[in-house]
Formats: sequence, C-alpha cells, structure tokens
Amino acid sequence: MRHATLPFLALLTMGAYAQPGTWDPSFGNNGKVIVPQLGAGEDDQSVTAVVLPDDRILVAGRSSDGTHFNSVLLRFNADGSPDPTFGTNGVVEHDLADGSEFIRSAELDGSGRLVVGGHLFSDAAETNSDMFVARFLADGSLDPSFNGTGILVRDIHNTPDAEEAYEVLIQPDGKVLLCGFSGPAIGQTEIVVERYLDNGGLDPSFGGDGSVLVYIVDAIGEELRSAVLSDAGEVYFCGYGTRSGESDLSLLLGHLDAQGNDPSTFGNANGHSWVSESGSDLIPRSIALRPNGQIAAAGVKRITGSTQARIIHTFDATGHEVSYSFMDDPNGADAWNCLLVQNNGAIICGGNVGAAPNSRNWNVKRTQSNNISSDGVFFAADYDEDGGEETCFDLAFTNDSSIIGIGYAEVDGHNRIVLIKYLNDISTGLPERANTSVISAYPNPVADRVAIKLGAAYTGLVQFTIVDATGRAVRMWSSSVPGDAPFLADLSALLPGAYTLHVDNGLVRSAVKLLK
Repeated sequence: MRHATLPFLALLTMGAYAQPGTWDPSFGNNGKVIVPQLGAGEDDQSVTAVVLPDDRILVAGRSSDGTHFNSVLLRFNADGSPDPTFGTNGVVEHDLADGSEFIRSAELDGSGRLVVGGHLFSDAAETNSDMFVARFLADGSLDPSFNGTGILVRDIHNTPDAEEAYEVLIQPDGKVLLCGFSGPAIGQTEIVVERYLDNGGLDPSFGGDGSVLVYIVDAIGEELRSAVLSDAGEVYFCGYGTRSGESDLSLLLGHLDAQGNDPSTFGNANGHSWVSESGSDLIPRSIALRPNGQIAAAGVKRITGSTQARIIHTFDATGHEVSYSFMDDPNGADAWNCLLVQNNGAIICGGNVGAAPNSRNWNVKRTQSNNISSDGVFFAADYDEDGGEETCFDLAFTNDSSIIGIGYAEVDGHNRIVLIKYLNDISTGLPERANTSVISAYPNPVADRVAIKLGAAYTGLVQFTIVDATGRAVRMWSSSVPGDAPFLADLSALLPGAYTLHVDNGLVRSAVKLLK
C-alpha cells in the first residue's frame, strides 16, 4: 500500500542507462532476491518495506508455522544480500499473539524506529480480530518505551468482532496515526483513525480522545484499505462500503483534517466521495497524493460473473473524480496493490495480472505524467517464477531513484518472499514521506565543473557526498549555500563514470545522478 512521491529533477539521456523498468543486474541474482524458507516454510509473504537512509531495505511480513502466521522483519543490504548484523542472517521473527498476525503497513520514524500496523487474533481459535500497532528498535526488538511492551492492541468493541488496521502513518512530530475499521461483525464496520503519542497513549488533541470513528451517511460495512498524510497533517483515505439501496461495493474516498474533523465540504457526499458502478465492486487498495494536488487511488474492479480488473481513479483536491483507468486481462485475477507517485505526476503501480485460469504474475507499470494512460518508456516484464502465483504487494523508492518491489512468489508449491529492483529514468529519489527540496545539477554529463542549485529549504551548513557506482564515497565536503542561487563545484579529480551526489542539511536531503 505504498504511496510515496519521488522528487523529479531531470531526465537522464536514455542512451546512458538501460530502459527504465528493467531489473537492476547489480541487485541480488540479476535483479531479484528469493528468500529461503522461514520457520516451517509453509507460507512466507512480504507485505511492506521501507528504504533506510543508507539504502538498506527493511521488509515486514509474515510466515506460517502451519497453524498461524507470525510476524517477520527482514533487513537487506543495498545489493540485496541479507544484513548479517540484523537478527539471524538478516531475519527477526516475532510471535505477537496467540493467533495469527498480519502486518499491513510500516513506516520509519525520525529516530530510526520501525512502526508497523495491522491486525491480529488474540485467541488461538482466531475468532477475535483486533487492530494493533507496534514499534521496533533498530535491532528488530520491540521498543518497551511504546506502551510499556512495544505493542498496543486495540479492541474497540470489546467483543468478537471485525477490527483491522491497514495503514500506519508517522507525523513529523513523531505522533503515530493508525487507520483501519472496526465493528461488531463484518458488514457492520465503520472507519476508524487513531493518533498516539510517542509513549503509545492516545492523543486527546485528535478528535477529543485520540480515536475518530468516521460517520458515513446512508451506507454500511465501510472498510478502509489505505491512507496518506498530507504536508498539512491531513489524512486522506480510501476504502469501500455498500451504499443504501445498492448491493455492489462502491469506492469510498475520505478526508480528516489535522484535528480529526471530517469537513463536510470535501467530496460529493457530505465529507467524502463515492464512486459506484452497477454490477461491479470497486475496491481501492492504495492511495497517494499527486504534486498537482490530485489524489490517486488504485485497486481492483470485480466484475459480476467475470474476472478482476486493475483500476486507477484520480480526484481533485476537493474530492471530485477527475479520471479513470481500467485494465483487464482476459485470464483473470488482475489487481493493483500499491502505487508510487513521481513529482512529475507519473504513477507507478504494482500488483498482479492473470496468466492462466489458476495463475497470476507479478506486474508493475507506470502511467504518463499528464494522464493515467500507460507509459511506453517504462517497461517492466511480468514476473512468473514457476507458473504459480506471484504478486507485488509494495513499492518503494531508493535514494538514487530505483524502485524496490516486494511481494511473494510460489516456489515448489510454497510462497517465498521476493524482492525485485527496477531501474528508473528519474535522477533522484527519497524514501516515502521524506522532507525534500528539488535540486538540480548541470551540465549533466559533467566535464570538470558542475553548477548545483538547491531549493529554498536548504539553509545553513549543507553536507555534500559524492558516491560512485559501487556505493563508495569518493568526495565529501560541507558548505553554506547561497539559497536558490547556483554555485559551482569542481569535479575535475573524478574519473569518468556514474556518480550520485547526496545533499543533506540535517532537515532536508536529496540526491541527483551525475555522469562524467
């Protein structure tokens, strides 16, 4: 359910790089990593990931012991190899409940701690589903400063019920938002958003007591599937529900302000928007904000008596629909599970496409920047491991603009965690929700000197680091920069090759690729 925005600087000449969308041969085994079985090895799935500042990759998912799913964290080096300093050969496993646990979302906070959200079953019979949020230290252990144990379980109705969280968001001040749904039973749920203080306590400045149940008029069974945080602290969410007088599921788009209020001026239905289609269920699975103020939601269209199709809907800043994209493979189970947005407006979607009646392949595509039709420049071949089921669950940008896809593939009849790294043609990238300012460097390719222009957010002393293609820092220096005015850097001592210039003032960071 990833929903990052990639800063867009300058397009590099395509002659210098492989076609965007191709696998990065320097990552794993020619661009792909398949994780050997975890635990009993019955069913291993990665669901979400974050890219660390040093380009290591932290993956959250689950592994089955044959009876229940337990939580797993995996950390990889930038080249896709397991990080031996993390847990056992890069893996930390947790058993957080008597029943199964399902991590759905993960974010890295300002202190480098991983915060995850999802739902778990507190009983072995798995009759009681509750939302939970957990925080982990850098070594993968639970952080006892959060709720005393590192985990907070929310049983809102205090009955065997249907409570699930699908998104966790981190505010710049470190407060945690958990977004999901709650109700006494499936079909009787409503959307809930809660905000927690650093110690895990509910934040009373949000909705009066820290917990907001979103009231949707003339509908039942609302379920949230994804949410995103704006720079102003507003929460935009997507999900679905059944409108009065209808039997199909309709796409739901909603909005809460920074205090937890639901402004009635948003959308086409008194504070939210519905998109309905007779004979079809519309189920969004991921949401993101576009740089032009639009909101993008991607997911699934289930066609009555037929198959699933991949859909993208865009909305203006007031919640009214702008455009719609529909992709349907005749073989069946199509779905978009996640999306990223580049700062030029292009949308990258990840999911799966039907390959045969009982098979589906991993699928990643990019739209045009000015509309949502497919971008022919970005070509990612569908991934099929052995004719079974493969799906991409999440996408994340690395610091040099490449794209990490995570999910699972069927290997010898069992699901295994998979990572794939895609090359991109955008010259810089940052982890999701990073505070960034656009920079540029020219000429590019560079001769001896390069003019660097930073955004207004870069104030004070700025650290510059040039890294070569192997990841080795070849030059570092600090300087007070003249605001938006360009300044020259002497790179005459660098050998010909590909480099990445990293810029960081402690508050804002970015990167740009250079050719010499």
